[in-house]
Amino acid sequence: MRRPATTALLGGVLSVLLLAPLTAVPAAADPDPGPGSVPGSVPDSVPVLPDVVLGERPPLPEETLEEVQELFADGVGGPAADPGETEPGPPVADERDVTLALRDLLAARGDLSRQDRATADAYLARPTDGNGSPFGVRYRVREAAPTCNADVCVHRVDSTADAATPRFARRVLTSVAGVHDTYVAAGYRAPRRDGRARNDGGNAKTDIYLADIGDKAIYGYCTSDPEGPYDGGSARFSTWAYCVLDNDYVRQQYPRNTPQQNLDVTVAHEYFHAVQFAYDLFEDPWLMEGTATWVEDETFDGVDDNVSYLRYGPMGRPARPMDLDRGGQEVYGAWSFWRFLTERFPAKQGGLPTLARDVWEEADFLNPDETYSLAALQRVLKARGTSVRAQFADYVAANRFSRQRYEEGNANAYPRSPVADQRELTLRRTAYSSTRRLGHLTGSTVRLEPGGGLKSNRWVLRVKADLAAPRRGSELRISVVAPDGTAKTSRVALDRNGKASVRTPFSTRRVQAVEVHLVNASTRIRDCFSLGSVSCQGYARDDRQPAVLRATARAR
Repeated sequence: MRRPATTALLGGVLSVLLLAPLTAVPAAADPDPGPGSVPGSVPDSVPVLPDVVLGERPPLPEETLEEVQELFADGVGGPAADPGETEPGPPVADERDVTLALRDLLAARGDLSRQDRATADAYLARPTDGNGSPFGVRYRVREAAPTCNADVCVHRVDSTADAATPRFARRVLTSVAGVHDTYVAAGYRAPRRDGRARNDGGNAKTDIYLADIGDKAIYGYCTSDPEGPYDGGSARFSTWAYCVLDNDYVRQQYPRNTPQQNLDVTVAHEYFHAVQFAYDLFEDPWLMEGTATWVEDETFDGVDDNVSYLRYGPMGRPARPMDLDRGGQEVYGAWSFWRFLTERFPAKQGGLPTLARDVWEEADFLNPDETYSLAALQRVLKARGTSVRAQFADYVAANRFSRQRYEEGNANAYPRSPVADQRELTLRRTAYSSTRRLGHLTGSTVRLEPGGGLKSNRWVLRVKADLAAPRRGSELRISVVAPDGTAKTSRVALDRNGKASVRTPFSTRRVQAVEVHLVNASTRIRDCFSLGSVSCQGYARDDRQPAVLRATARAR
């Protein structure tokens, strides 16, 4: 993603198959204005972040440094894996936070004071640099002979808390080599060589350093050297990476999964960041973390560690814009969108779906026609005969039935996306009405259930939707849930003004519920590279779009 070259501007910010349609009734043909608000309905009930919040002040360079310091502080991390929790978070700090936090620190470095820049360089230093922060990662003894192959070198020490055995170093090299070969066979660019670094680890191969980072509640991370992305003041967004992994992944520090599993998925995730750095170090976080978390499961399918992030992303929080980066774990939960897309478009090379690779090639900084995340995805989907808008709307609906719609949804107990409202319609209360506001790349689902007295097959539900014009991203999906819980989802066409009216069966004998999915799938972004917190550091053009829903149960 091409951006202005000044560090001042960059600093701290880089931080279901289509089923048979329902019977449609043109909106203009229905003279019934629809019922009024139903008592108890809550207009605007879906929390959505207004533009002013989406464009909140980016962190100052000093704040970016403070974030890194907090991440490296002993014992500071994400939510712990407490055995008493029914839905535990990641067992230690999210290593992906560290990778992007260091990336942001690289960008902010030029705007720091001399003293803070020295502190930043200590955190960015390799363990073998000698000037590493005492609170970061620094070898305190001479390193042992590295373990290398043609592409990678694994570095370690024989003593101190950072000590790693030669056997473990070989295990790490085997894991990294397998991941490297998988990514290259899938058509990805290999990580760039670091021969221009002041400390290149003894050669131009990608360097992996082993250290005791479990005591800092970190799985691992990748970053680059200060002279990497900035060479004589000129920004270079395609650069090399070096990575730091734990020296043993013992269960005392990493209680979830086995040491080998934790090693493998961390390697898959972090080495994919090293690959991403070769395309564009400063791409949008939702693309970087979403695809890196997605590829964990593609590479090591039996671990499924990334399932724990689903509740933070669009599957668990559909009212939060998918591309919004507020420094939390929501960008990792976006991996489910990449899983959804690659299950729909499963063509593979080297064992990995090609869709994600094609997006990175469109976003490649070295590509003369490169672009940012959403625009790159739109190009790739257009070549496949569809669009981000259509696929995102289908994704919103699929997430309500995640255990039916995803290949591993049932086996891995994917969470079900929550509804914004749920109502039972009966003989005494046959109407429903609500109004809400939708942020870009969000969805809002209303679940309507037939209740007492609606047994006859003559009962139908008339649904009338009034959304923003389709050019502003509006989409409508309706799912009919059978008594056994299976759901059939249909795409409903909106007229040019964003209105639609449909009828569907609504008897208790035939229907458990009708779910209406109101979607704002807008990808229109303004003012790229202006310190915004969504795609391309811009602002969404179509946030807080009104969505009016009216539904009436009637006997034919």
